[in-house]
Amino acid sequence: MMIVAGAFAFMACSNNDNGSVAPEVSPAEIQKQWICDYAEEGIDPLMDEPYNRTVMAYEFFADGTGYFEFYTLYDDHLVRATATRNFDGDFTYTISGNTITIQFNGEGEGGWDLKYANGRLRDIFPNTYVPSTPEQQAELLKWCQEWDERVEEFL
Repeated sequence: MMIVAGAFAFMACSNNDNGSVAPEVSPAEIQKQWICDYAEEGIDPLMDEPYNRTVMAYEFFADGTGYFEFYTLYDDHLVRATATRNFDGDFTYTISGNTITIQFNGEGEGGWDLKYANGRLRDIFPNTYVPSTPEQQAELLKWCQEWDERVEEFL
């Protein structure tokens, strides 16, 4: 009996890996903010300052647009924002199967894909993004506003 159950379990797993096409992700499933937050040490090349945390976020809207944000921080203090909702971070997107293709505005043929599975997004690096919490959304907005103020000082 155990051998039969083991053989059935093996066949069931094998059937999941038969090259079938992933189901289409619905736009409603991704229309929210997604965040990836991880520890990473380095020297920011533009600011020439150390950082020990990287935070990236995507937000997708119903009209097929969205924005990308990328922040480096040191002990929770903003070092730099590479792209924000107010600074060259906007894009359009399309969905095919479980693939979301990002096309940044103004970049011609450039862009990349994200994969959706089990309530998460993965990029090519591969970083995993999860839906952001209200607290994380507030923190991202604070950093975006802080960066805008710092940029205005340089202009």
